[in-house]
Amino acid sequence: MRGEECVTDYLQAEATSTSLKSAGETISDSLLIAMVLKGLPEEFTPFNTVVMQKDSEPTFLEFKSLLRSYEESLRSREAHRPNVKNENVLKVNDKNPDFQCGGSASGSSVRCYSCGKPGHKSFECRLKKDRGKWCKECKTITHNFDESRKANRPTRFSSANVNVCKPRSTNTYNDEECCFKISCSVDNISTNVCNVLVDCGATTHIITDKSKFKCFDEDFDESKHMVELADGARCKNIVKGKGKAKIVLYDTNGIKQNVLLNNALNISTFKQNIFSVQSAVSKGATVSFNPNHSQLISPNGVSFEINKKGKLYYLNSVSSCKSRSLEEWHKVLGHCNVKDILKLEDKAEGMKISD
Repeated sequence: MRGEECVTDYLQAEATSTSLKSAGETISDSLLIAMVLKGLPEEFTPFNTVVMQKDSEPTFLEFKSLLRSYEESLRSREAHRPNVKNENVLKVNDKNPDFQCGGSASGSSVRCYSCGKPGHKSFECRLKKDRGKWCKECKTITHNFDESRKANRPTRFSSANVNVCKPRSTNTYNDEECCFKISCSVDNISTNVCNVLVDCGATTHIITDKSKFKCFDEDFDESKHMVELADGARCKNIVKGKGKAKIVLYDTNGIKQNVLLNNALNISTFKQNIFSVQSAVSKGATVSFNPNHSQLISPNGVSFEINKKGKLYYLNSVSSCKSRSLEEWHKVLGHCNVKDILKLEDKAEGMKISD
């Protein structure tokens, strides 16, 4: 990776992999990740350490997302770093030798974030050592860190809903590089509703949004159709129609593909769109599940990656979320105000307000 390149320009391994796949040679995601990691510069060393010590091996799509996020964080740090001219970095007062506050880096561009003076770093600061108190959270000398209200403020999420990814070794990460994941459910709104669940037990496709259907079977009698669940229970009058539904999926190259599902059922009460493996295989498609890579290959040869989330498998869908009420969108968007939610409907792709 050259100094002027960004991550997007550097990721040439993906194009090479696509060409090899077209020639019949399959390259594993782990090999692609290793190729990319080997060519990263020194500032990506913390990222390499995190990826190599993950318990589960990420897919190449997940790896690209993590790599771009880390690059954005590096750019953000560079943007917020103070720009101090070298000629005005350090002024020495001959009459007062303590003017430098213990700094010895004459002509250096470093600046102490404790006292604000140039020429030394925070751990070298004499003022910080002499004053006795210092709070690294509030950046103030009025109290210590253990006395800070901000540092000891209780979080809004309970410990049951927050999963912290702790590092294996305390010497590997610092506090700023520790990542965390928050999982919460708002009125049973599924976080995976925008993706399509791959189900080997379903005998037909199920689409919750009626607007996704191109046409309906006029001879289909809703009152005579029943849906049998896994526990043997049968539900009547929940199917609103049967026909051809069109969904948009990302293929393995990240390109949007229009997919037509035949004999799909419209069940608006379901929280999740379901892709039937049995129906797809009967139409000539191929579905394979492996520990490190699962995919769907359509009859015309286009392949789609199947991602595992938790204990379930999903296809990456584009804007397949069904419409929600204004109150539901208010909860999903973190209690955003109503005026901005109404503006987002025309600006955001796939966002619909039912009421």
